[in-house]
Amino acid sequence: MSKYSPLRDFLSQCEEDIIELSFEEIEDILGSSLPDSAREHREWWGNDRSHTQARNGWLAAGWEVSHVDL
Repeated sequence: MSKYSPLRDFLSQCEEDIIELSFEEIEDILGSSLPDSAREHREWWGNDRSHTQARNGWLAAGWEVSHVDL
């Protein structure tokens, strides 16, 4: 199981077309802190399957990140 599987599971259950989550809400879902780079670099949130967090998190649930407010 990936560290980001809880995010995948959460997003898989969402029925909305758009969802907005704070860093704190994502950390609650994960049960752990996001790395510093998630708060400092937009690229961390890229919809790139070579990134573990994207591949095993939101992309695995069929979602894409469209906006990040660092």
